Amino acid sequence: MQFAIENPMVHWKEQESKIFGDDALGNEVLEGDEILVIDDEFFRKEDLSYDAIQILEMFGAEERIAE
Repeated sequence: MQFAIENPMVHWKEQESKIFGDDALGNEVLEGDEILVIDDEFFRKEDLSYDAIQILEMFGAEERIAE
């Protein structure tokens, strides 16, 4: 008995992420990353500590997805 098994790695095509830009701290932000936006600045949420996120939100930062 034979089984046809396809290797998913052979057919896998990883989409390249597009660069959204650099945040206010110089971190590269890709499309799809979570960011906090305040005034004209944005910050990649992944690079911020819990305290920094809380402070930015206290001052009115909005959470968005980089598009």
